[in-house]
Amino acid sequence: MSSDPNPRRADTGLEESNDFLGEAVRRFVPQPLARAALTVDLTTDYDRYVQGTSVDCRVEFRNRLPVPVGVRTAGLLLWDWEVDGRTPTHDEPRVFPDSQGVFEFKGGERKVVEFSWDGRLKDGDTWSLAPVGSYELTVFVATGNRRPSARATIEIVDREA
Repeated sequence: MSSDPNPRRADTGLEESNDFLGEAVRRFVPQPLARAALTVDLTTDYDRYVQGTSVDCRVEFRNRLPVPVGVRTAGLLLWDWEVDGRTPTHDEPRVFPDSQGVFEFKGGERKVVEFSWDGRLKDGDTWSLAPVGSYELTVFVATGNRRPSARATIEIVDREA
C-alpha cells in the first residue's frame, strides 16, 4: 500500500478523494450552483501548427467555491473534447466507471489534464489529416446541456508555409 498522501486514480489521472465530511457537504450543493462554480480553461502550446503535427493541450478544471462540489454528468463520461463540434476526435475511452457519473471537487480544488490531438479527423471509419485551416478545440464537462466548457482556436498550416 502506498504512503502517498495524494493517491491518484489510474483510470482518470485525477486525484481521488476519501473526504467523508466533504462528501456529505457536496450532496447539499445544488447542481446549478455546482456547475456555475466549475471553470474550465484550455490552453495549447502554439496558435499555429504544421499539418500533421500533434497539438498538445492542457485543461484545468477548477471549483471556485470554498466547499466541495460534485457535478453530475450524463453518464460515466466526466469530460471530453472535440474539434469543430466533431466528437469523438479520438479512439480513447473516456468513461470512468469509478466516478458513478459525478465529477467531484474539494473546495477550491484544481484538476489538470493534458492530452494531444494528432491533427486527424474521423469521417465514418476513416481517419485523415485535418485540412489546412482554422479549428476550434472545445473541452467540456459532460453534463449534457449548459455544460462548463472552454475553447481554443488554432490554425493548421501547410508544411511549405
